[in-house]
Amino acid sequence: MIDQKGKWKIEPKYEVLYFENNLVLIFDSKNNKSSFLDNQGYKQGIDFVDVLFHEDKKSVVLFTETNKYLYLIESQKLIETPVQIQKRESLKKIKGNLFLYEKNGLKNLYLFGKDPLQDYTNIWILDDLNAWGFHKNKDLVSINLSNFSTKKMDNFDNVYAVNETMYNFLFLLEKGNKRGLMNYNGDLILPLEYDKIEKYLGNLYLIGKDNLKGLLNIEAKEIIFPAIYQQIEKTPYTSIFGSSIMFKNDRNLLLLNVFGENINLPFDNITFLVTPPDASNEYDVIVVEKNKKYALLKNKKLETSIYFDKIELVKSLRVRDNAKSDYDLVVFKNKERFYINPENYELSKKPFEVKIKEEVQLALVGKSTYDNEPQENKVYQEFEVYEHAEYEGGINAFRKAVQDNLVYPEKAKVNKTEGNVVLQFTVNKKGNIEDIKILKDIGDECGEAAVEAIKKTNKPWSPAKNRERIPIKVRKTLPIKFKL
Repeated sequence: MIDQKGKWKIEPKYEVLYFENNLVLIFDSKNNKSSFLDNQGYKQGIDFVDVLFHEDKKSVVLFTETNKYLYLIESQKLIETPVQIQKRESLKKIKGNLFLYEKNGLKNLYLFGKDPLQDYTNIWILDDLNAWGFHKNKDLVSINLSNFSTKKMDNFDNVYAVNETMYNFLFLLEKGNKRGLMNYNGDLILPLEYDKIEKYLGNLYLIGKDNLKGLLNIEAKEIIFPAIYQQIEKTPYTSIFGSSIMFKNDRNLLLLNVFGENINLPFDNITFLVTPPDASNEYDVIVVEKNKKYALLKNKKLETSIYFDKIELVKSLRVRDNAKSDYDLVVFKNKERFYINPENYELSKKPFEVKIKEEVQLALVGKSTYDNEPQENKVYQEFEVYEHAEYEGGINAFRKAVQDNLVYPEKAKVNKTEGNVVLQFTVNKKGNIEDIKILKDIGDECGEAAVEAIKKTNKPWSPAKNRERIPIKVRKTLPIKFKL
């Protein structure tokens, strides 16, 4: 590089690697090091062995033999920052002059012109303005990214993100032996009084308190079954109920099936008898108990066979050519032993001829409402589908589209109405939205405004599918935030 008088400002013994913003990156092959020079030929920053430019070329990371230094490019000069780390992958540019970096196993935030926020076990970036951090001293901290201010919320033993989406970010809080849930605004969704909060199925979370259990819909942020049940279990698939979840306590026995129906069972207990995977035949049998007597459930109308003293699924002495065993359904009444046919409930002293498993599966085609051809009007729960319905661009893109379409009602503005409206809708087999319902409203026409916002979304969904990859209808929920 020469000046206007023709004198060397940078002698031709260097290799020029980069020239932009009046900064020159040169490589000295003799010393195997590089440097930045300004347009006057003065060295900027330090000598280094490698350089990493960010995409906008307004910041660079210079690598020495032992450390990594972050410099910003401002007014044609390199400006040193206090950010120094050791691993190349430990630095992430969030936006502009905001950086997230890791040092000594802890996470830190740096905004140019501000002191770094240091020593966090975790930092969650929510959007361009807001973040949360869990400090090593156990403080949960709200971070304002616009002015880099912080606000301590409380002290916890542990904090985890459990639903990391833009408009539905939730934190699991732990303190002592108790747990709670907080949303991204710092509002408690569940108070810090639960013994257990853990993922169960799809958007359902299992909650526990005082040895009792319940279910939380994490998308709607609502408890759909309070913690009053001793037992919550996913049942085997049956042709009567499909797949379902069983709830039981001293007073109630009910099923939540794939269609979102709550079925109250007028029995003391229910048992699902399923043949082992290596059996040659297959049974689809539900045994109900009442007053210590047992019967076979016939249908969704809750009709039963006669009651017996005992019902068992026993291994037969018959052996197929493939060395697999058959199983027989055996009942006991007045100390007598009978075989029972599960198709017509006839009794016999001798075993009935049973069909091998392949024949049973073929016989079920058309009866099953889940694994085979779905019925046209059946709507499934999210946790029961094999492939989930997907909006083009993902669920975050859908939530953003809804928020962008949302028109705040004038009545709600006047009354300063704020809160969450929860909607339920169905994605049909063609990927279109239908059957929009308001599950939770906050009044002042906010529910209707939320429905209109969903209707205005114009990108298609890919429909949900069952195990046979056949498109099916699925029911979804969505909380929509109203905040002035």
